Amino acid sequence: MENATIFPGIYEAAVVLVGNTISVRHSEVFDVDWDGVEDPAPIMLSTGKYCSTRLDSGSEDDFPSNLDCADDPLAAGLFSETVGAYHTAGACSIVGGSIVSNLSFTTNSGSTTVCGMLDEDTLETYVGGDTDATRQLIVQTFNNEVTISPDTVALDIAFKVTDMLSIENPSDDWIQAYLDGVEVAIEVD
Repeated sequence: MENATIFPGIYEAAVVLVGNTISVRHSEVFDVDWDGVEDPAPIMLSTGKYCSTRLDSGSEDDFPSNLDCADDPLAAGLFSETVGAYHTAGACSIVGGSIVSNLSFTTNSGSTTVCGMLDEDTLETYVGGDTDATRQLIVQTFNNEVTISPDTVALDIAFKVTDMLSIENPSDDWIQAYLDGVEVAIEVD
């Protein structure tokens, strides 16, 4: 981290601007067989109770599935969402100085709102369902305020994505893995 100055005070939220690439690596064992997709073009179904993300990148929306499934365990690959992660369909706005979005998550630390940003100052726009976002603005409102005092010697700032994966069956044909949340956690010493 570059030089940062944090002034003493009580902080009710954290505002973080991150890049637009979000990656997922996950394996799951189901009680029944599911369909994944081996190759998005042409579509080749892979079936089994062992499903894992594949090593690939792009927009999850362009893939029927980012999972492969088999009868035997599979090694999980790192799937990188590189185009418009956390799509909001243009529903982000600033109302009364607050960010409003249809993409919000409840976390252990509080509530998180995510909006795509074209740059550091401009909300994303959508044309024909495609976003021009190059970054993601994450606003984490804390359940418990974070107090920084002149005696504060350390901050532990972490991004938690554990237990925030969603496995969905959007078309009753195959399953898809989505990162369905993010949490900014701050501990003060």
